[in-house]
Amino acid sequence: MLSKMASFSIAGLMIVGGTVALTAPAEAAAKKCAVGNWALTSSVSTSSTTVEGNKANLKLTGGVGTKLKITASSATYDFSKSKPVNMTGTMAGAPMTMKATYRKTLKYGVKLTGAAKGMFIPKVNTATGPATVKTVGGTERLAPMVRRGEDLFVISLPMTSTCTKKTLILSLKFKSGDTALNSKVGFRRIK
Repeated sequence: MLSKMASFSIAGLMIVGGTVALTAPAEAAAKKCAVGNWALTSSVSTSSTTVEGNKANLKLTGGVGTKLKITASSATYDFSKSKPVNMTGTMAGAPMTMKATYRKTLKYGVKLTGAAKGMFIPKVNTATGPATVKTVGGTERLAPMVRRGEDLFVISLPMTSTCTKKTLILSLKFKSGDTALNSKVGFRRIK
């Protein structure tokens, strides 16, 4: 059921990301800021939608300690010191909770646009690497899940980026009909 929610959200939001058009000088400035090594300091995503006639509300937090290396054309996650990711919420009125533990590394292509404010646009269909995610259902390879739009923690949608020399904030707000998604992911620059 979660994979259906993730797929629904991705399909609706790709259109939003596709509408951004910026000039070449701004793209070069964004790459200089966002390119580098980052450590996740905060991550909060909330979503609500209807799946198969049932109202779902989810909140995703955690993952602090995840490292993200951004180059001009790729992003690599290192989950070796990541704290667990927690999901809480309701589905058809029933409470639900889940914990996911991520390990190893995952890489995908990205497009960076804008200046200090711009876009971080992941190319999830290029996801590779030995990363795994462990939940109550077992351990799975992460790259195929990301490519299918089934993972809710790895950044898989175009997000607004706000970058300084010390911090990177990736955020997304979307509302269409009864579907809403609000995400804010914070990083600090590391060596």
